Amino acid sequence: MIKIAVDSYFIRNDFTGVGRYLKNLLENLVPISRNDFYFYIILRDDMELNIKSDNYEKIVLKEFNHYSLWQNIALKGMLKKIDYDVLWSPNYILPLFSRKNSLLTIHDVSWKVLKQDYSLFNRLYRDFMTKRSLKKSRAVFTVSEFTKKELLRYYGFKQDLVFPVYHGIEDKFKSSSNSEINKFREKYNISKQAKLIGYIGSIFKRRNLDVLIKSFLRFNKIDDNSRLFIVGKIFDLRIKELLNNKNIIYLERINEDEIIDFFSSLDLFVYISDYEGFGLPPLEALSCNTIPVLLNKTSLKEVFNDISILIDNADENELFNKISLFFNNKKSIEIEIFERFERLRINVFNWRITADKYYEVLKELYL
Repeated sequence: MIKIAVDSYFIRNDFTGVGRYLKNLLENLVPISRNDFYFYIILRDDMELNIKSDNYEKIVLKEFNHYSLWQNIALKGMLKKIDYDVLWSPNYILPLFSRKNSLLTIHDVSWKVLKQDYSLFNRLYRDFMTKRSLKKSRAVFTVSEFTKKELLRYYGFKQDLVFPVYHGIEDKFKSSSNSEINKFREKYNISKQAKLIGYIGSIFKRRNLDVLIKSFLRFNKIDDNSRLFIVGKIFDLRIKELLNNKNIIYLERINEDEIIDFFSSLDLFVYISDYEGFGLPPLEALSCNTIPVLLNKTSLKEVFNDISILIDNADENELFNKISLFFNNKKSIEIEIFERFERLRINVFNWRITADKYYEVLKELYL
């Protein structure tokens, strides 16, 4: 039996996209591979895992709250104590001590493209660590064909050892009941009749929140019963001064148990990002019966081409026109998009299917 040690630092109390991806993947992958693989799931926080199988061990290392220190000191110390064959890092980089027989997941290479979102030190560090990690990697998983192409473009690798596999969507992501939606809206002082547009995610320049806010304010002038709800930590300082409007709700975070109600309460989810490796929030929105508006670029174009409203440019006029068009034709647009999405949810965006693809790759590499 092949023993895989998994760097699971980002399965933690303050979930990020990487943490969600890995938790869902492991909960599906571990049980179906019980005859061939054993997993050491090494965490920073003592998180509950819903894994109905005995071919894994959960190990919690509470030292350090900085990823690089945890990965290169705490994780290194633990790996000296266990008998493992493969180290898998699902968060872009391998630790400095990693062996050549390691696995890596790369979600994007945004630091090579969007220099304005990263400090010079951060870009140089990521570039150095990515090159080093790839030299130690037996194979690389990516989350889309787009990210595979970007990886090969900027760093090169053996093309037949880069495996693009889409995310699934958790079963819990489904539309809240009307009473739950009404309760959520009431909590944030949003009327039942208000047209609600929303965004959730870290606020980087590439996400073009300035365009969203300006487009909303134009729409709000012709429909004063509309509201904009933004959730996310601000890394683009231009945004702060634009939030001072009584019809805009801004929170840095909402509770984990409110996320489904948030998506379900929206009429429209806007995520016009210049660069995404996959784009999990639009998938979560769709699963909660909310249409996303996306930028017709990068992986968003690939993954959501037929199940979203696309705009070609992060342009205030174009987004305003799309928002207006949507609310004038809401029912027909929703019927058309949701019919297509339901088929894809079963056959493509399914964590069991994602896990099956990972399992096949692992067998190809190690059995």
